Amino acid sequence: MRKRIKMDGYFKKTVIVTGGTVISMALSYLFHIVMVKMLSPASYGELSTLNALMVIATLPIMSVQGLISREVAKLEKKGQKGSESLVRKYLKKTLIWGGAVAVVLSLVVLLLMENFSPLTIGLVLVLLSIPFAYGSAVINGYYQGKERVFALTALFNAPAVLKLAVAAALVMAGFELVGASASFPLGFALVVFPLALFYGWFSEDDDKASIDVNNSFLRILGTNILMVAFIHSDLFAIRLFLGPEPTAFYNAAGITARIPFYMSNSIVFVLLPQAAKLTFGDRKELLKRFATSLLFIVPFAPVFILFAKPILSLFYGPLYAENGVGVFSILTLAMVIFGAANFLVNILWSQGKEVFPLMLSVLVMPLNLFLLYSLVPSRGLEGAATGTLMSSAIFFLFSAGAVAYYSINHKRGAR
Repeated sequence: MRKRIKMDGYFKKTVIVTGGTVISMALSYLFHIVMVKMLSPASYGELSTLNALMVIATLPIMSVQGLISREVAKLEKKGQKGSESLVRKYLKKTLIWGGAVAVVLSLVVLLLMENFSPLTIGLVLVLLSIPFAYGSAVINGYYQGKERVFALTALFNAPAVLKLAVAAALVMAGFELVGASASFPLGFALVVFPLALFYGWFSEDDDKASIDVNNSFLRILGTNILMVAFIHSDLFAIRLFLGPEPTAFYNAAGITARIPFYMSNSIVFVLLPQAAKLTFGDRKELLKRFATSLLFIVPFAPVFILFAKPILSLFYGPLYAENGVGVFSILTLAMVIFGAANFLVNILWSQGKEVFPLMLSVLVMPLNLFLLYSLVPSRGLEGAATGTLMSSAIFFLFSAGAVAYYSINHKRGAR
């Protein structure tokens, strides 16, 4: 008889992971609330665009953290030393090579731009943030692999706290968009450098530990990049066709509406390893975990849709509520559906099926862009949200179909 993984503990572990994510999202949310109050709509619109660029530039961060965590956990399980050497080696590589690329790209931006506008300087600051963000992911992966949960939670949230403090201080000092943008690199750097110096992670490494980056990881990484780019592509379409102020209104609604998807990203930290211990033949067990995971994101839909205007008014003010209510409701539904699709994609990954999610992402992304570029010019903000909803539904249906197909075929093969 096939050994089954008990459901006991799955709900509890998911609650713990979700709690940490709620803190992280609350800090990120607070950053935008404060910036809305301190910046003009036009400046906040530009900051929203820079923030979306930062998100896209750091798309592989969770994959990097997961990879480091997996290798550290393997060393711990075998009772072998080398985890310190591993983090030392890859932290230095990340900062040195990532820093070199960031500096080159920054110089290119400065050469191509005709003037040093606040947006140009902000773009350079975003580029300089990238190596520090990836360095932070390496450190987080180390603590995750060691299962030092409290340290991991603190380190995961520390950059967001520092980012908020730095942004508020610099904007109050009169630096406006440039000051807010400077919080991106400083938030990460003020965490990475003190830790690295304290633990001696900048010292010479012995090269005993290394990571094998195989095709499976690259496929998962590619899918992650496309999925996160997918949920931010609507913002760029708004900026392109409608300008900075509508971008600010859309982003205010979009940040909150994406909460179900961000929650799904935390829940899969529990779902993926448990599903990996099952097979497609364990359909009931997989379905239980999928259904339990849905409990953490589906309730957002009725709450956000019914109380869209009060929520936006409370956090962003009447101007943003007036322009974002319709968008907020549509995007919330889209992100719940896309979060459910995220669970299905992780179930496919757990069974070694990395090709299908990657191919589906490759096909849906241009479809989503086509819908956005068709609907935004004619229907504005709600057109962008509607295009995202349609693409999310297609992604979910094909993901569900793939899981059902593999489950049925597994059962036939078992016969």
